[in-house]
Parts: sequence; C-alpha cells; structure tokens
Amino acid sequence: MKRIYSLLAAFLVLVSVTGTRAQEKWSLQKCIDYALKNNIQIKQQTLNTQYYNNQLNQAKIKFIAQPECQCAKQHEFWPKPWR
Repeated sequence: MKRIYSLLAAFLVLVSVTGTRAQEKWSLQKCIDYALKNNIQIKQQTLNTQYYNNQLNQAKIKFIAQPECQCAKQHEFWPKPWR
C-alpha cells in the first residue's frame, strides 16, 4: 500500500513540475493585448459601431436617392379684391 502511495506521490510531483515549466511568463503588455483581443464586450461594441455606421450610410443614400421635390408655396400674380 505504501508503494502505491509513493508511486502516486511521485507521479503527482512529476506532473506538477512539468506543468509549471510549460507555462510562459507574460509581460503586462502581452496581458493587455490578449485581453483587448479576446474581450467579448469590445467585440460586441465594434460590431454595434459597424452596424450603426451602415444604418447611417443607408439613410444618407436613401435621402440622396429621392429625386422628388415639391414646393408648397403658391404665388398669386393678381391680388384678390377682398384683401
């Protein structure tokens, strides 16, 4: 039984030692870059900004594309007698 525990303990020590070597140390700049690249809120905000820019462009195009123009003012060349 002691042999099983000692083998298990040796295995756990071996795994923990090799696991810590595989991890690399990150600088503060690398952490910030990773956070900015993988932040879901930033990605959603970027998509929302693109969406609203597209909406604005479509509204501008729709406004410019309407060739119809009307004038509501009526001109009277002869004055009416009751005025």
